[in-house]
Amino acid sequence: MLDDLDLLLDDAPDTLAQLIDTHLAPLPEQIRSEAAAYFDVLRNGTARRRPRTRDTVDVHLRMIVPFTLEYCAPRHSTLR
Repeated sequence: MLDDLDLLLDDAPDTLAQLIDTHLAPLPEQIRSEAAAYFDVLRNGTARRRPRTRDTVDVHLRMIVPFTLEYCAPRHSTLR
């Protein structure tokens, strides 16, 4: 009801966005921006892809970032 009356102020921080930013911070700039675009689509979906749950985003984050740091970042400046 409060939301319908525009009286609800949702000022809680977006903890998933903070988590993504924290995990992507050590990556090189270009790789970080490409990975951020991937996680944005994963979180919010697109016209052709539905948004994924927080747990799914968290699992992808914890699997992709260490691999990227260890194998991709030392050898490449982009994921493309």
